[in-house]
Amino acid sequence: MPLLPRQPHWNVFAGIPPMSQPPVGQAPVRWVALHGLAGVPSPNTLPATPQNRQQVASLCRNPNIDVLHGYVCAMAWGGQGNRDKNHVTNAWAANQVLVPILTQIRGAALPRITAYKLFLSGSRSNLIPGLGPSFFSKLLYFFGPKPSPTQLPPYAQPPCYVVDNQVLKSLTLLTGLPFMQAATPGGYQAACETIDAMATMLQCSAQDLEERLFDRHRGHWRRYRNLHLANYQRQNYVLTMHAAFPNIPVREF
Repeated sequence: MPLLPRQPHWNVFAGIPPMSQPPVGQAPVRWVALHGLAGVPSPNTLPATPQNRQQVASLCRNPNIDVLHGYVCAMAWGGQGNRDKNHVTNAWAANQVLVPILTQIRGAALPRITAYKLFLSGSRSNLIPGLGPSFFSKLLYFFGPKPSPTQLPPYAQPPCYVVDNQVLKSLTLLTGLPFMQAATPGGYQAACETIDAMATMLQCSAQDLEERLFDRHRGHWRRYRNLHLANYQRQNYVLTMHAAFPNIPVREF
């Protein structure tokens, strides 16, 4: 990470005890029924209770399970459709576009930028209608290389992390860099590199660090972060991010 975390924000963040993430979202079988999705592979074996990260990842990374079966479990976990149900049906209508993408992610450890760009069209718009970065980064995490629960970065095969708006807001406050202003391939790699670096500083797994940045429990950290982002001043995203991460080509921001 090019910059030391900003104080006093880092001390506040580091001082909040981590909390294990319980099962979240909806039971996949209920989520599929709620949205009326047809053609889900092996519907009779969909979990009937909400799943935790490890359970969803084991389904998505299992080569003997259809990738679309894993996809609906990941989306049920992440709450796709909570704000707009059309996102669910629009993305499912393009599920045959998803199949080779998810198969490729599952089958190989791709560079983070390469994996991210599989979900983008040539103009950088979302390739799958209704499936934006907050959700396809979940797919990168669940289908990609398994992060070690104990090994600290650097990794032989760098894993991908869930990088949604909540994580980007936390990174913005902790680094002073404009992570939350845009979602780009370079920004995703920069976020993952920063998560790796912060995990090393706290001597925890990067997955645990990412969960703490998100703060699903909407606890002290999220309240503190939102209060201190209230007066955030916008910056030149491309120039600022490339200056901080010169290893990432400027065209990727």
